[in-house]
Amino acid sequence: MFEKLISWGAVRWPDAIAIATPSRSLTYGEFARQIRRCITVLDDGRFWPRKRVLVNVADPMLHWVFTAALEELGCIPAAVNGARLGPGSADYLGAEMIICDAALDPSVGWAPQLVVDQAWLDAMAAAPEAGPTRHVREQTDGVRIVATSGTTGTNKKILLTRQSMDLRVMHTVMSQVFLNPRPKLLSIMGPGSIAGYTLGYSVWGGGGTLCFHDPAKGIMENLRRLDADTVALAPFHLQILLSSLPEGFKAKPGFSVFLVGGSLSKVLAEETRRRLTADVMVLYGSTETGAVTQGHMDMLDGAEDSTGYVRPWAEVQIIGSDGRVLPHGEVGEVRVRSDELIYGYLDDETLDESCFRDGWFMPRDLGVLSAGGILTILGRTDDLMNIGGAKVLPSRGEARALEFPGVIDAAMFAAPDAQGIDTPWIAFVGAADLDAAAFMASMTAALGRPLKSMQIGQIPRNALGKIERATLRALTLAQAPVET
Repeated sequence: MFEKLISWGAVRWPDAIAIATPSRSLTYGEFARQIRRCITVLDDGRFWPRKRVLVNVADPMLHWVFTAALEELGCIPAAVNGARLGPGSADYLGAEMIICDAALDPSVGWAPQLVVDQAWLDAMAAAPEAGPTRHVREQTDGVRIVATSGTTGTNKKILLTRQSMDLRVMHTVMSQVFLNPRPKLLSIMGPGSIAGYTLGYSVWGGGGTLCFHDPAKGIMENLRRLDADTVALAPFHLQILLSSLPEGFKAKPGFSVFLVGGSLSKVLAEETRRRLTADVMVLYGSTETGAVTQGHMDMLDGAEDSTGYVRPWAEVQIIGSDGRVLPHGEVGEVRVRSDELIYGYLDDETLDESCFRDGWFMPRDLGVLSAGGILTILGRTDDLMNIGGAKVLPSRGEARALEFPGVIDAAMFAAPDAQGIDTPWIAFVGAADLDAAAFMASMTAALGRPLKSMQIGQIPRNALGKIERATLRALTLAQAPVET
């Protein structure tokens, strides 16, 4: 499908920009031609249907060219977030070939490497465009292997089929998640993530432009250089963007935010409306389920931690600890089923039972579902802190912390004390003028009991900006706590 999608775009909008970085761009026509030439060079007998190929190419344009060419040949492309592969990455993904822009250390895996050097690029540029491929497409064909650890913290692999990806792209376009009809979208998520991967094809399905940021520049500088009218990011990255805005900043007319990877807090919503734009579209979902809810910030009416309305092809229930479905308005564990849901993990059936139950997926989120169908996410089930019998949501404390002058970032978590009893902690990043004592007094008053604190240089977060609380808990073993 995907090479055909680009070729279709090349017929409709041959001179429109399909991909852009701050330094260069590709039109739909150029993009399609590069894919067809790449197919010609790759079709040398080493790439066959269902072969797993790990694409480890830092250049986002080239990454997408390889991805579309491999899918057209019937291979199953795989990728990881970021350009660096850790030891055993290729073996874990089951890669039978690695396409890389520099020779990789053998520790990443045993698979043969195709190193894309300048000579290879010159050969691709000179190659004729491939004709129709011989591979017969099936809806059950695997088109992408995605690594994820979002639900349990344990590494897992998901195989996305042509059918599941067709649905995800079609639903994204049908749902009009892009407030601009042909968006010029800056995505902070790379193609190694499921969000970045789906966004690319969704943008191209409507003739838009997918923009990639220069990691050496801030989000604001990338937006300015690319003249983007939409930005797709997680709540944490939205906070970073807001903090970088100059005084008196005015966004270009029609500018919108596409928020993925978390809920929209009331504080963040109000600041975004005041300093950037009132056009914010919120989506909630997971790699396993696809997007489950969506809602414009105005539709949500400032609801705290709202993720939007449940989409027509998804179903959400809130259940108690006994598995009973709870009434609207009660807090419990979220479970989801959806047309986009995948059933099980690739190469590993041992994790399925804890995540997939009776046709439902358990994302391990705490939530509330309103009678009107708005889902509010309060945090992770394993993040909920039981402090002296009281249930404490870290997100609430973190929102309070970020309101204090001089607090740049913060994370609440629980860690055992010397007696093995869970104790509340707050890790924070402070500006030079932060009054740490006053800050901790404020947090103690808000929580109603003392906390232990840890001032650090950076809060550990994953690619979507979610706090890695297990890392913070481990850090408590390496430092003497500061009591307040």
